[in-house]
Amino acid sequence: MSLPHLLLLTGKILYEAKRDLAGKFRPTVGAEIKKTRPCIILNSNLIGKLPLKIIAPVTDFKPQYEEVPWMVKLTPNSRNNLTKTSAIDLFQVRSVSEIRLVKKIGTIDDKEFKKCKEALGLVFE
Repeated sequence: MSLPHLLLLTGKILYEAKRDLAGKFRPTVGAEIKKTRPCIILNSNLIGKLPLKIIAPVTDFKPQYEEVPWMVKLTPNSRNNLTKTSAIDLFQVRSVSEIRLVKKIGTIDDKEFKKCKEALGLVFE
């Protein structure tokens, strides 16, 4: 079951469901992320009439990500409620149905969100 629309705000960390409405796994190809994982909502809440959100997946942090400009490091804290050091992968941004966002975990702070916007600027440069 999806979360109420009002909870799906920019900067929220949520779990993305990996199954479609028919209960089937979506096809993935190559290096696309295949499993259910946390994600960050990136789009503004002021635009868009469709029940879609632009998200970036959150993945386990690896030391080599320090040098990758599209990865934003997240340290676990009481605000984001993550259980381990993670990274937002801004190279795998996509639009998903709000129905896929099944559980709120926490939020990121303004500094982390600013880093996301800077990383997106590099990705789309």
